[in-house]
Amino acid sequence: MAKATHLNRPYEAVTVVLSNYFDALYESDAAKLSRVFHPLAHYVCVSDGTLQYLRMNEYLPIVENRPSPASRGELRHDRILSIEFAGPVTAVARVECAIGVKFFNDVLTLIFMDQQWCIISKVFHFRHSRRTTKLYSKLTTRVLRACLMSTSRSRARVQPRAKRPS
Repeated sequence: MAKATHLNRPYEAVTVVLSNYFDALYESDAAKLSRVFHPLAHYVCVSDGTLQYLRMNEYLPIVENRPSPASRGELRHDRILSIEFAGPVTAVARVECAIGVKFFNDVLTLIFMDQQWCIISKVFHFRHSRRTTKLYSKLTTRVLRACLMSTSRSRARVQPRAKRPS
């Protein structure tokens, strides 16, 4: 679980946990993610019409085995929409992030125990983002153009230019 500050600064402590959560997802770092989630936390989604319910021992290996958005050079779209406290030891955070062409809306329930805040529940919805898809397309187009330009420059250096008739 993430060691964030105590009960006297709960908002700041929760934002630290959320920042670590975003970093762990972006880096596909299961070890870092395990420090922000309680070991008994729930992972729940029904975006595709079927219930997907996992415990952390099932979810973390999925994260660990997928290519990280960082390794693919993806832009980050992390955003905290709200943090609400239901009491001194319970909070709910609504956040957004993107991985590949999926855009996620997460509702995270956090608890304060053992002198630290941690996520006990992740319930989320995802959709394929046109914005992210467009960014992916633009990035792919830029990379392809750069490769083509590089290739054509290499050819230009290798092949002598034809002389113009005088």
